[in-house]
Amino acid sequence: MRIFFFDVDLKRNPFEVFLLVACFLSGIINLVGAVPPASISHTLPHWSQYVWEGLLTGGSAIALFGLWLKKRAISFILEQIGLAAVGNGCAFYGIAVLFYAGAQASFASFVSLAFGAACLWRYGQIESLLHQAIKEKEKRGA
Repeated sequence: MRIFFFDVDLKRNPFEVFLLVACFLSGIINLVGAVPPASISHTLPHWSQYVWEGLLTGGSAIALFGLWLKKRAISFILEQIGLAAVGNGCAFYGIAVLFYAGAQASFASFVSLAFGAACLWRYGQIESLLHQAIKEKEKRGA
């Protein structure tokens, strides 16, 4: 993949794409109130549901748009912004659910925290690859 006239090898993970699509669809359904949540999230304060759903929906839309652009420098930045939003939203939700619902919600909490950590890890991977590509470009003196 080329960015600013230098190559960056960014291998896409299908889990990332499928989970971002699931986050987007779930967030939209919950934000518009089409289906009231029948899960552990009903134990959370109402405002926190909007924060979580907003981060999930907006972040996944931005990340997916970045993934869709392909071969453009801005695509990596958009993917990072989206992953940061989804990652922080999942961390927020995972901690809030555990705090409000207790140990009975540990599975939902840990899955959310794990996906949030994966998003933030991917953010770091992209950041590292971009820095590496910039250094390689500087070495070539271009």
